[in-house]
Amino acid sequence: MRRIYDRLGTRTPLLAALVGLAHRIVLPEDLAPWWPNPPTLTDRETCALALAATGLHRYEAAHHLGLTPDAHAYRLRLLRRKLGVSSTFDGVVAAAVNGVLDLPAVPRRQPPPLVAPVRRTTAAPPPDTGREHLLHPAPEGPR
Repeated sequence: MRRIYDRLGTRTPLLAALVGLAHRIVLPEDLAPWWPNPPTLTDRETCALALAATGLHRYEAAHHLGLTPDAHAYRLRLLRRKLGVSSTFDGVVAAAVNGVLDLPAVPRRQPPPLVAPVRRTTAAPPPDTGREHLLHPAPEGPR
């Protein structure tokens, strides 16, 4: 992993994922689910995600936000719950890919294609295939 980080010029897995997205090494569809209704974030929540995206350690981010590390960790837990993700990594990537967090180099995920509903029409019955005897038992008759 260290060699991959060195080649990408990063030092954390999150920054490596964001650089991979920016350089189209990884597709947005491979990293994050589609959010049909993205959540709205407050300025503090957006700032916390942006600080995580820069690669700051949570102690440095807490100092930057003027919070204790425990208060910052608590807010990150609430933010992960709001975003419906299990880690800050997933939250930053999903927010960036779905356009909630504006990282200019990261491409946005496109919505999945709409599947047209199948229309059932009353068509003519299928042609005789000679297999009707498999579908219907033979009539009872004298033996």
